[in-house]
Amino acid sequence: MLSEGNSLGPTPAVPPEKDETKSAITLSGLLNFTDGLWSCCGSERIFIFTTNHVERLDPALLRRGRMDMHIHMNNCSFPALKILVKNYLGFDIDEPGEGRDLEALRELEEAIEGAEMTPADISEVLIKHTRDRKTALWKLVEETRIRVDKRSKNNTLRKKKDFGSVFEDEEKEKREMPQSFKKGVEEEKRREAIKLPLKSE
Repeated sequence: MLSEGNSLGPTPAVPPEKDETKSAITLSGLLNFTDGLWSCCGSERIFIFTTNHVERLDPALLRRGRMDMHIHMNNCSFPALKILVKNYLGFDIDEPGEGRDLEALRELEEAIEGAEMTPADISEVLIKHTRDRKTALWKLVEETRIRVDKRSKNNTLRKKKDFGSVFEDEEKEKREMPQSFKKGVEEEKRREAIKLPLKSE
């Protein structure tokens, strides 16, 4: 498994003044490595590459024959959450039994999409409370609430910032207007407000 192949883009360059003793993976080296393994191995081999920025990778690395399957790991959905709960807590959400808290499950189903949590985020919460299923579910509910609230606040701040930018641009534009043109615009707005016809020159 090669994790975080973010630097393997089309512009690899380790400056010559850098320390030569430090090892670095280059795109050319990685391509030769993968092609060499394919040609010398008698049995099948599976290589797994992970990255947060697939757009930064060189197309030569992504092409079919080197990476035959591309899997996008999205944020956790409720069906995926069910599988994680079963794996970590040992019970099926859809079946009645010990550890099945309907209220917690209802909240999770409603909030999980808006929380934008990855499967790793979910696992981090569940693995800390594997001995107490009910506590694990409610800790997860608490985390989803925090995430949803944080996203809501960020969206509000972003909207305010965007509105402020528009207002600042308008004010800057007004300041840069020639004085005569500015007066004409203001006079036209005033006349429109009181519905008076414009005088012809």
